[in-house]
Amino acid sequence: MLKLKVVTDFRDRDNIEHIHRKGDVLTLSDLNRVNDMVSRKLCVIISVETPTPSEAPQSKEMVSFQGTSYEINVIKEALAAIGVSVAANAKAKGVENALSKLTEEQTQALNDALTQE
Repeated sequence: MLKLKVVTDFRDRDNIEHIHRKGDVLTLSDLNRVNDMVSRKLCVIISVETPTPSEAPQSKEMVSFQGTSYEINVIKEALAAIGVSVAANAKAKGVENALSKLTEEQTQALNDALTQE
């Protein structure tokens, strides 16, 4: 999100009835619109706000193990608990690759670790 300060009065392009007055503060996320208004000297950027990690959308990546889907972080923790190393930044494909290389004993240990949680 960008905060802009209006330096010249102008009509809003989406609602032509509304006039933005000098000194008004606008908050926009449309970068093309911001660039257009700044290049036309209608506004100046006064701040750039980045979303905090709690505000940013978090997609929960899922991995299937023995017919059950688990969040990728749960699988990584369980693999670490049984002594199988997986890179911290591994995505679903990397975790699935590690799962496919497990021995029968490791598979049973992982199943036990997942059912405890």
